[in-house]
Amino acid sequence: MGRSMPENQKMPSKKRLIDNLNTRLILGLVSIVLIMVAASGIVDRTGREYLNESMTRTLVTFGIARALNGVISVAQGTEVAIEPAGVGVNFAPGEILDPVNDMIERFSWVMLSASASLGLQQLLSELSEWLPVTMIYAASGLALLLMLLLYERTSEGVRSFVLRLFLLLTLARFLIPAVSFTAEAIHAGFLEPRYDVAMERLERASDRIGNINESTLPGQDDASKGIFDKLAQMYGSAQSSLDVDKRLNQYKEVAAEITSSSVELIVIFLFQTLLLPLALVWFGAFLFRSMISLLR
Repeated sequence: MGRSMPENQKMPSKKRLIDNLNTRLILGLVSIVLIMVAASGIVDRTGREYLNESMTRTLVTFGIARALNGVISVAQGTEVAIEPAGVGVNFAPGEILDPVNDMIERFSWVMLSASASLGLQQLLSELSEWLPVTMIYAASGLALLLMLLLYERTSEGVRSFVLRLFLLLTLARFLIPAVSFTAEAIHAGFLEPRYDVAMERLERASDRIGNINESTLPGQDDASKGIFDKLAQMYGSAQSSLDVDKRLNQYKEVAAEITSSSVELIVIFLFQTLLLPLALVWFGAFLFRSMISLLR
């Protein structure tokens, strides 16, 4: 039979990282710095400034999308305006611009959703700076400091609970500023040139459609005009109507430009207001689990 281990001999317990005094000192100093930063509110104010800039860009883009939707709607109605010119021309740009108009409608919904996402982030940022929330976070930090100070006298369950609570509240407290900082840094360093080019193309496309509409739509009849003026107006309208191929090619070029620019902006805003926050939430959860596992 195997020899049994004497009762007075015990297996040595595995030493954890948090059991080290230097680790506890570093963790205590970090918690003090985080509490001071949270109480000062400087991170929240800077984050809200970045969120306000993102909101301004989103609303400007949304406004351009709605204006573009308006000029496209006018262009789609030119068939009714040109047909009575007396030459039997049926010019229907609406057949070309209808898919583009649907794209702009969806683009407007994306911009509206992006605005709602940024508005929610602004609300959460203000909530995180609210005094009761700051006090709760400070209380969790003080509990952590007390636990580290009386580490040998506290039970394992208390240590685990206090540590998990503080780490979880820290991630929740600084998640929105981290999202705003990261989004603004990526925009300034990588996305801004693409955004500016796409916006410029959309504005140019809107102006081009407006110019085509002005050159295509006939003037309104005026009772004070003489017979020769009305005949000249009808001749000019008929001459403009006969140039159907040129008008259609112009609309096709603008439609392609609008589509590519809209897709580019949709990708940019979906990345900034949806994918990036979700990625940072996932990273925060991963970081939380990793730190808990490291300190065990």
